[in-house]
Amino acid sequence: MAKISFGSLNIKKVDEGVNTFTFNGKEIEVRRYLPITDKLTLIGNAISLAADGNRFANPMKINMYLNLEIMFAYTNITFTDKQKEDLVKLYDILDSAGFFN
Repeated sequence: MAKISFGSLNIKKVDEGVNTFTFNGKEIEVRRYLPITDKLTLIGNAISLAADGNRFANPMKINMYLNLEIMFAYTNITFTDKQKEDLVKLYDILDSAGFFN
């Protein structure tokens, strides 16, 4: 098998721009790329938040917290500290409104 050098592939880092979509009349920006260290952090946060007293990560909670962490990391939506106090309530509001679809 012939070897090909990485340099000869001319691979460049992906443009870290944004895509947009409209939700309830507001234009939401979504990052096109998130560095792997940030991805690892958001996955770790979701798993930590989903763990119960026995260190069992409930799959439903992982899904909920992962969706929230992805939204926090990738979009330009801001939340007050008060809104972030109850992440389950915040998730329910966003999910019932169809935001995650």
